[in-house]
Amino acid sequence: MNPKKGFRRSVTLQFDAPKNCLKHLGPLLKKYLENSLTVEGLELKNCSNGLRLDVNLEEDSIDTFLTLISKIIFEAESLVASCQGIDLVVMDKDVSESPFEKSEAHLAGNWKVRFCDGNLGQEDLAQKGSSIIYIRPSLNVFGSGIHPSTRLAATALILMAEREPLPFDMVIDVGTGSGILAILAAHLGAKQIIAQDIQKDAIANAMDNLRLNMVDERVTLLLEPLSKLPYLNSDVIVANLTPSVMFRELEAMTSRLDSRGRLILSGHSLKSRDTVCQKLKNYGMDMEEGLDQDGWSAEIFRFRR
Repeated sequence: MNPKKGFRRSVTLQFDAPKNCLKHLGPLLKKYLENSLTVEGLELKNCSNGLRLDVNLEEDSIDTFLTLISKIIFEAESLVASCQGIDLVVMDKDVSESPFEKSEAHLAGNWKVRFCDGNLGQEDLAQKGSSIIYIRPSLNVFGSGIHPSTRLAATALILMAEREPLPFDMVIDVGTGSGILAILAAHLGAKQIIAQDIQKDAIANAMDNLRLNMVDERVTLLLEPLSKLPYLNSDVIVANLTPSVMFRELEAMTSRLDSRGRLILSGHSLKSRDTVCQKLKNYGMDMEEGLDQDGWSAEIFRFRR
């Protein structure tokens, strides 16, 4: 592919899924992406495990693109009752310049995220300890703080930290990505934090960001499925995940939550809230509070009493 002027990133995605899901996924990808102004040079091919998608993306469009991809995945899964989930893998990419033109963005409450290249200037060092989270962005890792699902999860974490007398000592961040939610939990006063992901790039990026924010000694990184973690009585578990991954992890999450604990789920559309709530009822949990922004949803769940 030869990107046109203005199209600065070449991205390859692989979708692994059962055949009954793939037959719906392919047409949906073409339907939504061929008419998108942010995508060009679209090539969709069959591969051994599923579908391979090559695209050229406009400058500063990665979050918009991934938002659209997550919606497509959710729609494809909803068409097949027996589908066990579609896994998305970012295979490779060419990046000609930094993915984030903005140096700063609002996150939640009084908190904001500031993007950097890994080196903090004198102004940044002077502001450490204030309501700023420093993130070294990576195109291969989710969690810049720009996407509504991240902002909603962050808002829910702030609510949990401020609710007395609910405990906020132990927090698990499932699918930590850049580590932004684990960093926020540390700043909000959590004494022990576990940040889990199965992607090596995510864990590497999270470690960089934990060090940038000087919370690396308080956060344990876990590069394996959550089910490998010993059973713990966590006060809060936060998960900003695509619906298919979230549903697969419900057993592991709910079994590692204290009876008085709270489960924060984000990464799905507001239209799918009823489906998410119904799934949680099977684990004895009810929605305590719901948040939404720009068509995205997050919920705080507690065990039924």
